[in-house]
Amino acid sequence: MNKIMISPSRYVQGSGALADIGKHMALLGENALVIGGTRGLQSAEKVLTQSCQENNVAFSLEHFNGECCRVEIDRLVLLAQNKQADLIV
Repeated sequence: MNKIMISPSRYVQGSGALADIGKHMALLGENALVIGGTRGLQSAEKVLTQSCQENNVAFSLEHFNGECCRVEIDRLVLLAQNKQADLIV
C-alpha cells in the first residue's frame, strides 16, 4: 500500500516563529487573507500585524466558521476574491 503525504514546501516552527511570518508571506504574495478560529486570530493578531508591516504585506483577518464544507469554502473563496487576496494563510 502506498502512503502519500501532501504538504507545503515550507514548514516553520519554533519558539517565536510567528514573528517571522511576514517574511515568509512576502515570498508568496502581497495581500493575504488570514483564516482562523477566534482565539487563534486574537492571540496572533499583534505579532502578525507587526511582522506583516515590517515586510510590506497587507492582510485581512477572517473567522473560520468551524466546519469544512462546500458552503464555508464558497464563502471564503468569494471573500478572498472580493479582497483581491493573492495569498491565503
